[in-house]
Amino acid sequence: MRSFLCTMLALSLATAAAATPAEIDAAFKASDAQVAADSEVRIVRFQSIMTGEFPRRQDGVAFKPAGRVLLPAGSDPILGSEPAPYITEIHSNSDGKGGFTDTGSIRFAGGELRFTAVYPTRNIETPLPGMRTTAMVEKVTGGTGAFEGASGYIMQFSTIDGDGFRTTLNGILFVRKMP
Repeated sequence: MRSFLCTMLALSLATAAAATPAEIDAAFKASDAQVAADSEVRIVRFQSIMTGEFPRRQDGVAFKPAGRVLLPAGSDPILGSEPAPYITEIHSNSDGKGGFTDTGSIRFAGGELRFTAVYPTRNIETPLPGMRTTAMVEKVTGGTGAFEGASGYIMQFSTIDGDGFRTTLNGILFVRKMP
């Protein structure tokens, strides 16, 4: 625990000292490896962008957005390489108060990652005509392949313009160590 706290302090100091993104990424990787050293679980952090088009949502009906997921170079192999087509299926359900929750999955190179929204969200108009935005916290509920038994969270930030979307995903996953 002490070494973890020291690493977190070093991360804070590195960030405060205007460290480069590569230095911050290296500090996170070192901290994550140290925390998970004696565990059967490892930490996978990722940031990606999903772009594409989707059909209009219908309450309780699954829809499959079409697009690509862009991952930065050096991403974990279970996520895949850039740019990669993704397969996703989302079930959107109204909360009866103007909001909605999503449950779905994303197929990465290592298998399918399943998620469900933690709380309802809604599309919000932006200052740009015809553009809406939304933010959602998704809880990872497992998956297949390398994601079997996975847990964690994904933050999703989207802009929607007509039928097109651009979504930024920031995730932290806890997955089994690969043999």
